[in-house]
Amino acid sequence: MGAAEVVRELVEAVVRLDEQTALSLCTPDVHIHIEGFDEFEGHEDLAHLLRFQAEVLSDASVRIHHVLVDGDTAAVERTEQFTISGERVTLAVGSFFHLRGGLVAEWYDYHDLRDVARALGH
Repeated sequence: MGAAEVVRELVEAVVRLDEQTALSLCTPDVHIHIEGFDEFEGHEDLAHLLRFQAEVLSDASVRIHHVLVDGDTAAVERTEQFTISGERVTLAVGSFFHLRGGLVAEWYDYHDLRDVARALGH
C-alpha cells in the first residue's frame, strides 16, 4: 500500500472509530499533533483519542478532497462532519503525515475549532 492509500485509510478508520485498523496503520511510537487540542504519543494515546471521540461525537463522516504525496510525506485536505452536544459541525481540516516503513509515524492536523467550541457552549 502506498502513502496515499495508507493516509486515506487511516483518516477513514479514525472517523469510523475503527481502532484496530487505525493502530495497524501507525508506528507504535506515532506522534499526533492536533492544533488547538493536544498531542498524543503511541498506540495507547491513539486508542484513548478514539475512545474519547466515541464518547463525545456521533454521526461522523469525512470527505477527502485531495491527497498529495512526496516520498514518505503526505498532505490531506478533508472535510469532517459530526454531531457534538446535539449540534451538527462541519470542520475543514488540513493534515500532514510522515511515514516510516510504510506506516504513519507523525500526524499533524490543522483546523479552526471555533465551531466545535460553540457547539460545546464556549
